[in-house]
Amino acid sequence: MKTIGLIIAVMLFSCSAFQKAEYAKQSNLISLIKSRCRGNCPVYELNINSKGEAVYHGISNVNNKGVFKFKLSKLELEELEELFEDLNFLKVKLHIKTKYRDVPYTTLKYKGKSHYYRSSWESSPFKSIVERLDNLIHENVSTYNKKKHHKLTSILIER
Repeated sequence: MKTIGLIIAVMLFSCSAFQKAEYAKQSNLISLIKSRCRGNCPVYELNINSKGEAVYHGISNVNNKGVFKFKLSKLELEELEELFEDLNFLKVKLHIKTKYRDVPYTTLKYKGKSHYYRSSWESSPFKSIVERLDNLIHENVSTYNKKKHHKLTSILIER
């Protein structure tokens, strides 16, 4: 009996891992990763592919923990890409160093180019992009969301 239970558990975990691996195979156009701090900083990851399919993983200190999938409209995706292009994201070189020890790292990726920085909001050159991505998360990753064109399509996995 224990063997059957073990087999079922392995199959369930492998299906979940397979789904994540399948999504990871698709190239991400945009990624936003917020890391931990010593306090209550939100920790999450958002990945958006070139088709507008988004996967949000709320890890800790966020309202919605777990993995959520949603789809951006073509217009929303174009607006995001325009934000990155207007700020010359692919050409910017960050030279920001702070003396703050308890500020989380933010990683922002676009078309394979990654900026990894530890800064306060005042010194972030990408504040408008991060705020827009946070707004998209708020609009789409809520268990109370009733928007018609942003239907939550995935499973919420609690940790």
